Amino acid sequence: MGDTAQDGSGFSREHPIEHAKDDEFNRQAYVSELLNALWRSDDINGLVVGISGPWGSGKTSLKTMLVEEINAARKTSQSFHVVEFEPWMYSGSGKLVSLLFNEVADDLSPKRGRLRRFKVRAVHLVIRVSPFLSDAASAANVVIPGVGAVSSSLIKAFSGLAKATDPTNDDIDSLAWRREKLKRKLDKSPDRIIVFIDDLDRLMDDEVVEMLRAVKAVGDLPHMTYVLLYDRDSITRSLDATCHGKGDEYLEKIVQVPLDLPEPPQDIVSERLKAEVVAAAGLASKKIYEPGIERLFEPNSYDNCVKPYVRTMRDAIRLSNEFKLRYMVMKDDVEADDLLSITSLEVFRPSLHRWIMGHKALLCSPVTGRTSYPGQHNGEEQRAQSLAAELEGLREAPDREALKSLFPFIKAALARNWSIANTREDDPRRSICRTEHFDAYFRLSTDRDVLHEAEFKQFVLVDDLLDPGFPRDDQLKIFGDKYFPGKASSYLNGSDTERIQKVILGCLKCDQMISEVLKCCISINVATAILNRNNGSRLHTDVLKTIVGAIAQSDSIAAVPTALALAVQMQKELHDSGTAEARILPPRRYDFLNIPMHREDSQPWEESLAVLKRKVLSLFSPQGAERPMLFRADLLEFCAHAVLYLYDHDAERRSAFESLRPLVDPNQYPLFVVDALAEKTDTGYVLNGPLLSELVTREQYQSAIDALIDRGTLWEYAPSDRQAVAAYQVALDGSSSPSSSSPSQPPASPEESELRATIPEAQTKLVVEGWVKRVNEVVRAMSKNDE
Repeated sequence: MGDTAQDGSGFSREHPIEHAKDDEFNRQAYVSELLNALWRSDDINGLVVGISGPWGSGKTSLKTMLVEEINAARKTSQSFHVVEFEPWMYSGSGKLVSLLFNEVADDLSPKRGRLRRFKVRAVHLVIRVSPFLSDAASAANVVIPGVGAVSSSLIKAFSGLAKATDPTNDDIDSLAWRREKLKRKLDKSPDRIIVFIDDLDRLMDDEVVEMLRAVKAVGDLPHMTYVLLYDRDSITRSLDATCHGKGDEYLEKIVQVPLDLPEPPQDIVSERLKAEVVAAAGLASKKIYEPGIERLFEPNSYDNCVKPYVRTMRDAIRLSNEFKLRYMVMKDDVEADDLLSITSLEVFRPSLHRWIMGHKALLCSPVTGRTSYPGQHNGEEQRAQSLAAELEGLREAPDREALKSLFPFIKAALARNWSIANTREDDPRRSICRTEHFDAYFRLSTDRDVLHEAEFKQFVLVDDLLDPGFPRDDQLKIFGDKYFPGKASSYLNGSDTERIQKVILGCLKCDQMISEVLKCCISINVATAILNRNNGSRLHTDVLKTIVGAIAQSDSIAAVPTALALAVQMQKELHDSGTAEARILPPRRYDFLNIPMHREDSQPWEESLAVLKRKVLSLFSPQGAERPMLFRADLLEFCAHAVLYLYDHDAERRSAFESLRPLVDPNQYPLFVVDALAEKTDTGYVLNGPLLSELVTREQYQSAIDALIDRGTLWEYAPSDRQAVAAYQVALDGSSSPSSSSPSQPPASPEESELRATIPEAQTKLVVEGWVKRVNEVVRAMSKNDE
C-alpha cells in the first residue's frame, strides 16, 4: 500500500517511500521472496513479471525496496543491472519504445549514468514539451551505483535498437537485424538486466498496447527480465478498446508471472487510522483507554461504523483527512468518536448517511431522568412504531447495527427497554443522539438531496441487481436521478457485458416500480447512453447484443417501450445507411442513438433488431405489476406509432398492439390505438378500418372516454391529437352531432366503409368541443367538493 506523509496542513497524502528502511507495512519478507524468485528465473528467452495493485497501493514503494535489494546483491558473483523506466513521463511523445531501449543503453553506461542524475529533471521537462528529442534524452529516475563494466558493443547494440524503433526511422528492415545482433550479444553476456516499467496504467490506451507489444515482440531478449507495475483493471480496460474486448487474454499472453500486491494487514491499517485521528483530536494515544479519560473509540461505534469500511490504507487516509477537516471546524460542538463514526458513514455509506440526516425526529433520544412513571413511555412506543416502519427500508444488518451504536433510541426501541434510550440534562457530552447537537454533525455535509459519486458506483458496479428484494428505496432514488444514465455509461466497461446485462435488467425493473405511472422509461436513456459511450469502439456490437439480450429476457412492463425505442433508432439507422427501405417516417421522441452503423455491422444490427421486434410481439405476463400500468401520454403515443414504423403488415401490427394490451391501462389503450390508426390528410382523417375493427370495440372506446372524463384526466392520459381520437367517435355516431358523444344507448357499430371514408376535420372538432364541456363540468364539481 502507498505510504503516507503529511503536508503542511496536517492532512495525510499517499507518497512512495524513498528507502526500504522507511517501510511501515512489513513488506520486506514479500520483497525478499520475490527477489529470490527473480534470481532463480534466468530464462534464456527473457521473462515478464507483472505486479498488479490499485492506484495508491504502494507499487512504487515496492519497486524502491526491490531496487535496493538488487543493489545489495551486487556483492555476489552475479552481475545485475537495473533500469527504471517511467513511460507516463513521456506520454504523447510518440517515442516510447525508442526511449525504452535508449534508457537501457544509458543505464548500462557508467559515464552516462553519472551525468543523468544531474540532468534527469530537466530531461523530464523537455520530453513533456517536445516529441522531437535526441536519442540522448532518456528516462532515468534512480541511478544504481556500483554497476559492473558492460561491453561497449552491448551498449551500442541497445542504442541501435532504439534508433531502429524511432518513429522517424525510415529503414524498417533494420529493426530485425539489429534485434538479432543484440540477441547474439546478450547470449554471450554474463550480465542480467532487470527493467522496471512503473505506472503503465497512466498511459493512453494505444500507448499501453505499444509498450506491451514492445516488451513481448521486440524486447523479448535473453537474460532480460521486465517487471511491469500497473493497476490490472485499468490496463485491461485500455487493452479492451483495441483488442476486441479481450484485454485480459492479451495481458495473460504478455505477462508470464502475474502477481498481486498484498494489502497491509488489517491491524496495521487500523493502527494508522487511530494514530491519525488521535493526533487530530489532540489526544495522546496512550491516554485513550486510561481511566477518567473519555474513550475516543467506543467499541460499538467504532466496530460498527468505522471498522467494517476501512479495509485498505487508502480508505484510512481518505477517512482520516475527512475527519481532520471536520474536526478542525466543529471540535467545540461535537464528540470526536461520534464525528469519526458519522464521517465514516458519509464517506463509505452515503445513502445511510442521507437517511440519518432526514430522520432526526425519530433518531434522537429524549432528555429525561431515569425514573419511570405510568404512561411515561407512551410517546416512545409511538415513535418506536414509526421507527420500525422506517427501518423496513434498511434491510442490511450492518446498517442497523451502525444506527444502534450511534442512536440509543433505536437500540431501546428494538429491545423495548426505554432506560437505555434516555440522556440526562446534565450530561456534558455533545452526542449526535441529542437533539440540540444533532445538526452540528452535518454542518459540512453534502445536501441530503445530492447523491454522492460513491452511490452511483455502488449501484452500477456492485449492487446485486437481480436480488428478489431489489430495488430498495435508496436504489430507486439513485436510479431516478437525472445524472444516472450518464453515470452508468461512464462507469461500465464495454468488455464487462455480464455487468451491463445486469444493469439493464435492474433498470427495467426500477422503471416499473419507481412510480404508479410509467412516465419516461429511464432504461431507454441508460441503454442509449451505454451504446453512445462505446461509439467507435470495437466493442459496440457486443454491447448492443448484450443490451438487446437483456431487454428480451426482462419481464418488466418497461421492456416493451424500451425495445420499441431502441428498435426505432436501429431501423432508422438502417434506413439512413441504405440497407433497408423506409416506408413511413419514424415517430418523434427517443431519437438520440448516435452510433453510425457501418455496412460490415449491418448483419448483427439486423439480427438484434429482429430480436427486439420479436420481444414486442411476444405475449408475456409482467412480474411485479398487480395491474396494467398507466403510461404517460407521450410515451404511449410513441409506442403506438412505433408499431406502425417497425412492422409493415397489418397481421404483425395487430400482434404488436395485442401485446401492448395487457400492459397498458384499459382506459388508455383504445384511444392510443385509434390515434395510431387514424391517418391525417389534407381533408380530414382516414381510419384503418380492418385493423381498427379487430383491435378496438365500440364499448371499449366509449368506456375509456367516459372514465377519463369522469376523472378529469382526459387531457393528461389521452393522445396529443385529440381530433384523431374523435374521428372514431364520429364514425361510431354516424353523424356530426357532438351530443352523441355523451354516454347513452350506443349506436350500432359503423360499417367498414364508414371507417375507410375520410372524416372531415370540422366534425372531429365538434366532438372535441363536447368533451371539453364535459371535462370542465367535472373539474368544477371536483372543486366544489374540495371546498
